[in-house]
Amino acid sequence: YLVKTWKQKIKNNTMNMEQQISSFAEILKQHLEQHKSNLIADLTTLLNGKEIALLDGKNVADIAQLHFVYAADSLNIIFWAEDNAENVITAHGHRIGKIAEDNNFPQKLQLALIAFEEDNEEEADLYDFLDAFDDLKYAIVEKWFHDCWHSARQKGDLTKEAYFSIHDTTNKTKLN
Repeated sequence: YLVKTWKQKIKNNTMNMEQQISSFAEILKQHLEQHKSNLIADLTTLLNGKEIALLDGKNVADIAQLHFVYAADSLNIIFWAEDNAENVITAHGHRIGKIAEDNNFPQKLQLALIAFEEDNEEEADLYDFLDAFDDLKYAIVEKWFHDCWHSARQKGDLTKEAYFSIHDTTNKTKLN
């Protein structure tokens, strides 16, 4: 419903860029909030040392750091663990917080954004809009993950250093 309303307002030119960013962000927040329990459950499982696919010869005691990264386009979150020498000791990246038949970034919202870009590709401030939304999206996802992390920490046993970041970046947010 919210995506449909957002698209109609844009079509009718009743929203300025700032309002569009705010509206788009609100839809994303609501979507993530609806799926918060999925992420908390997966984080709790990991923090209890379960469902961590460790390499042969490694065990939970070898874990020094936990890493959570998300893809910029889908917002899907992948987990892996490292030892004290910063070697990856998990067999593969493990997707957490999975939403059935969708990404953490909702498909309807993604399609609305694509349509918006196509409809406004001649607009001089389109790239400013997209940059502003990317910054806001990062802040929204970081806060959502951080809130879920702290809820899961209260239920989990594993107390290792943990980091959250966007895929392919050197900037990491320390979670502990």
